[in-house]
Amino acid sequence: MRGMCCCGSLNNGDARGWLMTINNDNLDMRLFHPWRRIQLQLPHHSTLPRPYPPVRPNPFDLHRVDVKLRKAAMSDDESVVVVIHDMWALAFWRRGDKIWTSVRNSWRDNVSDVLFHKGKFYAVKCDGELAIIHIDTINPYIELLTDRIKKILDRRIYSAADSVSEGFFIFMRIKSNIHMTLDFKIYEVVLAETGDWRVQKGSGGSEKLR
Repeated sequence: MRGMCCCGSLNNGDARGWLMTINNDNLDMRLFHPWRRIQLQLPHHSTLPRPYPPVRPNPFDLHRVDVKLRKAAMSDDESVVVVIHDMWALAFWRRGDKIWTSVRNSWRDNVSDVLFHKGKFYAVKCDGELAIIHIDTINPYIELLTDRIKKILDRRIYSAADSVSEGFFIFMRIKSNIHMTLDFKIYEVVLAETGDWRVQKGSGGSEKLR
């Protein structure tokens, strides 16, 4: 692990306990399991597809500097890894692949989180929109499932996602600056009786995604 930077941990199914690492010098990427004392070699960072259309870097985006990998999720059987990299682009790797495969993203905004839940990969935008990631197709893509939770007027609101038992929870963090949190809200994501996903406002200003 010498010289490696830990980019995140995985905690679902058989993926529990894996750490994703990247070498800051040569950008070598690996998966490491501390107590099983095994590791998997991932394709090199140079094989990650560049965002298309190209995204012009924002010089005021403090989170952009020297970040090579933003988030990762792994399938329960340890066979597939999906990552958010560079300017919030999506890519995935299957065991045996030599390079990363791009996931087409038609969203106009950035993907802030990715997770694996009940056999499928999901992505979340910074405004709370939830989408499913289709990788079992010739041209992998993401399909939007819900509307945005809240219209963003600035870059102070971020979202993350987690899967607990039967559902999703999306966390919206409102920041006054890079160090101070003003407020946060938690939204539960569930499936409506119609089989569709939609936003439903509850009482007391709370919201539940259905």
